[in-house]
Amino acid sequence: MKIPADIRRRRGFTLAEVMVALAIVSTVMIGLLGMIPMAVRSIRESANLAIQGRIAQELLSNIQMADWADIDNNFRGQVFKFDQDGLPFMGRPEQGGQPTYEARIVLPQEQIKIGALTFNTANLRRVLIDVEFTPGGVKVQRNADRNTRRFNMYVANQSKL
Repeated sequence: MKIPADIRRRRGFTLAEVMVALAIVSTVMIGLLGMIPMAVRSIRESANLAIQGRIAQELLSNIQMADWADIDNNFRGQVFKFDQDGLPFMGRPEQGGQPTYEARIVLPQEQIKIGALTFNTANLRRVLIDVEFTPGGVKVQRNADRNTRRFNMYVANQSKL
């Protein structure tokens, strides 16, 4: 059986069609590649926020487990260093390791008012924990607000309940 000549000519794509298809695909790819740096930055910031939250929660747990009378002596104004995973920093700078996060604890000496109730520091304490992202152990001044998160929490005297 013989194939007519007009059908044989329509079997493939023309060069113009291929060029238009490549132009469309390359335009879409350039747009997608342009979004990669934003996605990487977003992932990095969310990971930092999760680690900073975990550090604040760990420090608050340590305060809750401490003897109430020793909270001021053991935690007020203390600086705690953590590695890139949010674990307590055990390395020494002279060995090449540097802390990645630094947490500072502030314990205000103030009465706390919740609605009509007032609590003194013998029953309830406000705990402020500032966790700063310090890549390579170096504080970054230009992004100090973005690199530091303040966690505002309360801890109750468990022995007084």
